[in-house]
Amino acid sequence: MMKETISRQVKKSIILKQLALTIPLNALFVALLVLGFYTVFTLRGDATGINYAGQLRSRSHELALQITEYPALQGGARDGARSAILGQMDEFEKILYGLRDGNKALGLRGFKMPPKGADFSYNDPWWQFDRHVENYNRRMKPLILHVLESPNQEEAKESLKIYSKNVSAFVGDSDSTVRLLQSLSEKKISWFKNTEFVLLGLFLGILGGSFFLSTVFIQRPFLDVLKGTTAFSRGDLNYRIPVRRRDEMGILASSFNDMATALKSKVAEVQATRDLLNEVLGGIGCLVRIVDPKAHRVTFQSKSLQAIYPEGLKRHCYTILGRETACERCTSTEAIEKRKDFCKEEEAATGGVFYEIHSFPFPNPDGSITSAIEVIRDITARKKAEWEVQTSQNLVNEVLGSIGCFVRIVNPKTHKVIFQNRPLEAVYPQGLERHCYTLLGSETPCERCTSMEAIEKRKDFCKEEEAANGGVFYEIHSFPFPNPDGSITTAIEVIRDITSRKKMEGELEDSRMRLLESQKMVTVGNLTLGIAHHINNPLSGINMSADILLKEIDGAKECVHSEDLISHLRRIKEAGGRCEMVMKDLLNISRLPKLRKLPTHVNEAVEHALNVMVPQLELSKIKLVKELSDTAPKILGSRSQLETVFMNIISGAINEMPEGGTLTVRTEYLSSEDKVEVTIADTGRGINKNDLPSLFDPYFILKIRPSIKGTGLELSLAQLTVQSHGGTIEADSEEGKGTTFGVKLPACKETSPAGVGSRG
Repeated sequence: MMKETISRQVKKSIILKQLALTIPLNALFVALLVLGFYTVFTLRGDATGINYAGQLRSRSHELALQITEYPALQGGARDGARSAILGQMDEFEKILYGLRDGNKALGLRGFKMPPKGADFSYNDPWWQFDRHVENYNRRMKPLILHVLESPNQEEAKESLKIYSKNVSAFVGDSDSTVRLLQSLSEKKISWFKNTEFVLLGLFLGILGGSFFLSTVFIQRPFLDVLKGTTAFSRGDLNYRIPVRRRDEMGILASSFNDMATALKSKVAEVQATRDLLNEVLGGIGCLVRIVDPKAHRVTFQSKSLQAIYPEGLKRHCYTILGRETACERCTSTEAIEKRKDFCKEEEAATGGVFYEIHSFPFPNPDGSITSAIEVIRDITARKKAEWEVQTSQNLVNEVLGSIGCFVRIVNPKTHKVIFQNRPLEAVYPQGLERHCYTLLGSETPCERCTSMEAIEKRKDFCKEEEAANGGVFYEIHSFPFPNPDGSITTAIEVIRDITSRKKMEGELEDSRMRLLESQKMVTVGNLTLGIAHHINNPLSGINMSADILLKEIDGAKECVHSEDLISHLRRIKEAGGRCEMVMKDLLNISRLPKLRKLPTHVNEAVEHALNVMVPQLELSKIKLVKELSDTAPKILGSRSQLETVFMNIISGAINEMPEGGTLTVRTEYLSSEDKVEVTIADTGRGINKNDLPSLFDPYFILKIRPSIKGTGLELSLAQLTVQSHGGTIEADSEEGKGTTFGVKLPACKETSPAGVGSRG
């Protein structure tokens, strides 16, 4: 409260002194300005009046000359002179009345009219101009008009004589008025000069007194205060300002001295606190300092840092790292800009020494942040340990990378990959960033995790997995990986790509199934052969007996039931013939000729089959489309048997298009499979999708097409023939749109046939 009272008294006293000095100076300055503007305005008006008064005199002479010449003029010259004289009179009157009354439109400044009852004065311009107006109206103007309007020259000359006498008096009177105006103007100028000198003297006197008073009462006390602040800036807290008087400056000096005493006490307290802080910071085992990153200035450093780097407060902050230039990324600048702590590791310029610098923003009392606290730790030993760990890890990577498997360490609960060896890193570089199951292309965890099984059972566990995109198989072998405390939360996974093995196993399984099918067909063939031999003889007897009975009944026309018997016998013979045909097909299946495989062009087999079937195609109104590849390689097989396959398929296509259609035959080389494919497509009735799996079963075609010609074994024979060539036959169909058969045969890798023989 006392400090606030002293502050108010000092401010009030200084303001009063400033007002006492500045108000008179400002008043005199304003008076000088007003006097100057008033004088300039007045002199300008007087100059205008003097100018127009001089014009009255000159215009009087001009008017007198024109009027003198007027009587001698005749005709048009006389009329022109009359108009000019009247115009001169108007201008003359305008100036004369304007001077007396003040015509503002012409810029004339009229003179002040004297009060009523005032006596005539030769020193008053208004009276002079009023007298000029009266003389002009009573004497000059009537004479001029009389001269202009005189009917003869005699009268004009008489009036001209009188006018000439009056003009001289008028001009002389105008001269005296001009001189009067000039003398009045000179008096005003003299008065202005005297007044200006008096005011200027007062201004200079007050200014000098103000300077003296300010020097004694303001400047010297302020210089004393300035000396005190200078001593404080040098750190001299014992300096005291002399108190010369008890005015506001004395109060200010006393307050300053009190502040110095209090400040000295506070500095002692701060120093004690700083020493305590140094002791505390020195005991935490870190180097601590406060820096201003913009100026690279160190404002404080702990005793432990002072012992290591005593010149830290004198040099730039970055020199502690042995550098001569500022750091590229200053931790303190980052902490101040982001207003939160920031940490970074730095290596000394000399090398071999590493520091961890942790910066914290250090706010000023006003809330702004311009400096930061840096906590510096020597982490050289830790970096060496990390380097050794990294070296060991690289060695482990090299070892694990050389075993030819993918190896990784996973936490199955969090699905996080902690480590993966280099071969796996090369295949799946983002493995450490993504969940473990994404290696298999899955977006959800595995249903049965091998690592989880290994951890729970505390023994290794193995499982085969197929990638989500298909076609790639992995064998995942997991081993529990114990932590240092004995707990097990992670597992080592050894992953092998077994796609080629799975493919080989599939091929072996296919070969085994084909072998079983072949053995089955051989067994069926042998069984069929035996059945056919046992049935063929009775069938022959039945057919022979039917022929004999038909001949005998045909000779006995008188028999009442002969027609019915003949009909029954013919049916028996027809059924027997059909059974013989079925037996023949069964014998054909069981006695498929042994292949003599030769390099054969598929296109030749297709062309020969089509040539045989062309008449039947034309008869059925079926359009043939051929798209045969010129680059298809040879296949190893029997051309005659392949022709039979193609004719059987084409014959079935003709049966599917009873009302005509389009038959498309295409050959092409499938380089990815190294096979030649023959595609036969029709636009017939099509087959139900559910019936396609049974299409190649014997007699199945007769179930779905009872009216079809043939025995129903054609497609089965075709499948057996294609499989004997190491190929495959497939069918695709859609009801109402047609059926497509695809025959794939392996390409021949030999340039010449293995042996020479017939077409087979």
